[in-house]
Amino acid sequence: MAPSRSPRGRQLDVTKASDPRVEQFLDKYVQGAQTPEPGAACTGGVGAA
Repeated sequence: MAPSRSPRGRQLDVTKASDPRVEQFLDKYVQGAQTPEPGAACTGGVGAA
């Protein structure tokens, strides 16, 4: 199975985790403008057990 990253409706499908687009994707979406609560933990979200 190919690695996939998917924050809030955005998805990047790559064949290897070393794909340089992964870093660009993370730079854009980790704590980006689309983040509903910047700085908040991602634990305990919808569907969390």
